[in-house]
Amino acid sequence: MRKPNERDRIRVMIYGKAECHLCEIAKKKIRQFHDEFSFELIEVDITSDPSLYAQYAERIPLVFVNGHLVAKYRIDDKTFRKALKKAERGKGLFKSFF
Repeated sequence: MRKPNERDRIRVMIYGKAECHLCEIAKKKIRQFHDEFSFELIEVDITSDPSLYAQYAERIPLVFVNGHLVAKYRIDDKTFRKALKKAERGKGLFKSFF
């Protein structure tokens, strides 16, 4: 089995903010998948950019896998696992789940 290079690495990105209960739940759930999948978790604090805050303030957390939206507000285990499996197999071009 070949070792994935940086370009092949799965990137999970979560848009959220501090003191967001749903964001904390989502991050905890995402971390539970680290035993099964190798991915980089990138956290984006929407309060760091006024335009991000204006766009996403009422829609967080948002979770993306390799740039594709896979969860809004809550993470469904089955859907998230399916997205990670597709990304792992190199099928990064899949339809957004929303």
